[in-house]
Amino acid sequence: MTLPTLAVTLGDPRGIGPEIVRAALATPEVMGAARCIVVGPTGTGVAVEESVGEWHGRPGPSTPELAATAGKLAALAIERAVELVRTGAVQGIVTAPIDKSALAEAGYADPGHTEMLERLTGHPTAMMLASETLRVVLATTHLALRDVPQAVTQAALVRAAKLTRDGLRDWFGIAEPRLA
Repeated sequence: MTLPTLAVTLGDPRGIGPEIVRAALATPEVMGAARCIVVGPTGTGVAVEESVGEWHGRPGPSTPELAATAGKLAALAIERAVELVRTGAVQGIVTAPIDKSALAEAGYADPGHTEMLERLTGHPTAMMLASETLRVVLATTHLALRDVPQAVTQAALVRAAKLTRDGLRDWFGIAEPRLA
């Protein structure tokens, strides 16, 4: 059996992302399921195969300048991971947590991974939470709770339902998905 190759981004170098990636890559379950190519900055304590720069800070709170640098490095890792998919070098992407405010400090208008991946790929995206028996696709993402009622529109629900139906058919092989 050939294992899939996945690009694994480190996320915000100040946050828990590098620690999560390091721990995950040390487990037989992860290493037995895929070949992982780590994408991100050097200097986080995690071996990186695809470097997007060097991190000179440390984990935890930082100055606005370091936040902007962290946001830029996290965004560059996502951009590089998408490029690796485009070239066929990897079959998928796993992303570690990013700091949305640091992304904004770095000049990115994307409020999170989901929207950034949609912009970079030019394809509609949705966030799915999945277990063995249940898959949940969000109709809204990365909004203040007070903004959710206005964002839950008929168009948003139809878009999420169509993406979910198509994804369950195409990626999960469910011929007639049941949506609720």
